[in-house]
Amino acid sequence: MRNGKNFRLTVLLCTALLFALSACAGKQQAKIEPIPVSENPSEHLNRLEADLGAGINNQLNVLAPVSFASAESYFNSAKQGLEGGGQLSSILENISNSRAYLKRAEEVAGLSRSVLSDAITARDYAREAGATAFQWDYAEAEEKFLEMTRAIEDGDLKKAEKNKEKVAEEFRQLEIRAIKEQTIGEVRSLIGTAEKEGAKKLVPDTLADAQAALNEADAFITEKPHEKEEMLGLASKALFKAQRLNQLTAKAKEIKEMKPEEVALWVEGELQKPTDKLGAADMRNESFDTQVENIVASIDALQKDRQFMADKVKAQQSEMAALKEAHRAEIEGLTAKHNDEIAAMSSRQKADIEEMNKNQQAEISAMNQKHQAEAIALTKQIAALEGKTREEQAEKERLVSEKLLAEERLAAEKRANEERMAAQRKAEAVRKYLLANKTLPEGKIVAVGYGSKRPLASNETPEGRAINRRIDIIISPQMGQ
Repeated sequence: MRNGKNFRLTVLLCTALLFALSACAGKQQAKIEPIPVSENPSEHLNRLEADLGAGINNQLNVLAPVSFASAESYFNSAKQGLEGGGQLSSILENISNSRAYLKRAEEVAGLSRSVLSDAITARDYAREAGATAFQWDYAEAEEKFLEMTRAIEDGDLKKAEKNKEKVAEEFRQLEIRAIKEQTIGEVRSLIGTAEKEGAKKLVPDTLADAQAALNEADAFITEKPHEKEEMLGLASKALFKAQRLNQLTAKAKEIKEMKPEEVALWVEGELQKPTDKLGAADMRNESFDTQVENIVASIDALQKDRQFMADKVKAQQSEMAALKEAHRAEIEGLTAKHNDEIAAMSSRQKADIEEMNKNQQAEISAMNQKHQAEAIALTKQIAALEGKTREEQAEKERLVSEKLLAEERLAAEKRANEERMAAQRKAEAVRKYLLANKTLPEGKIVAVGYGSKRPLASNETPEGRAINRRIDIIISPQMGQ
């Protein structure tokens, strides 16, 4: 008993508080905060315009329409003054007034949300459902809603409390009407069309069935307008029956104008079409029921054949998957073995190339030492022959010639070695490019530089040397593949 008294006391206190807040909201004037003339009016105006846009998104224009309208009016005056070169003080004053009324609109809107929560929710649902399409009816409900929010601004909370349930119900009815129009509006239209074509006399049972489906969907939407999944299912069912109603009405109307024999021949012809497509026996000498059974049996046989093929394909796919799994380990083992062989081959080739380079370097070094020794010996012999007789002078010239030949041979060997090393570097660069592009595994690409060896043309001419400056890529098939 005591708890009940406490509850009633709490309700009375909350109601009294709301009345007090409403009275304060209606009597309180907007508090204006002046803006110093040193401030930039354009920046203030831009911020105010953004805040007014945010206020519309937060429904301040309907939850506190009078205050928000005042805020917009002062904003427009400030904007016109700025564009027309008005006095700075007047522009800043209008901005201050607009800002003050916008703040008051936010306060009033908070009270409106507390007092009119159900009506606001019903309005939002109605707008979301598309109720604004019912222009006059929606405008009437919207005006009643604005009368309540204006009453709250004026401090008349009693008027808002008195009308809020009625206005909320009007929005709920508009929401349900909009939902029905979108979900079963076409169904209603199709049934009306069928009735105009004579469905009541031609196909009364089908008409009753379609009407029952429509009524079921209509009743469900009225009771549970937010359970969309089941609602759409019922609407889809009703639409199918309404479309079927129109088809049967049209065909019944056509058959009504036909003679009995024409009707029988038409039915026979319709049955023969699938019979011919199925390749079934011509059974027009049998009853219509027998012909239908023949068609059904042929379709059943085709379905069984199709199912058999589907099962067979499924079994083959399962068998292939099992084989693939069984050989997976074997394939992985062969792949690993193959990779090891490639790595070993690559290592051997690398060692062979290094050994060949080492041998060539040794040969070149030995030849250089030999040629240098010959040149030194010849130089000494030439020096010893200085000032000798003509015969001795001839011997000196011969020795000089041999020295020149020896030095030329030494230079040629050095040049050939440099050319071979340069060729090797170019070949290695091509190998790195192919490896970077993943053309082949590393062990399957070998780079060898031949220098001046293996020319395709003479090196005595620029054209020949241009031909010989080349890189050959030789593809050798692996044995057993």
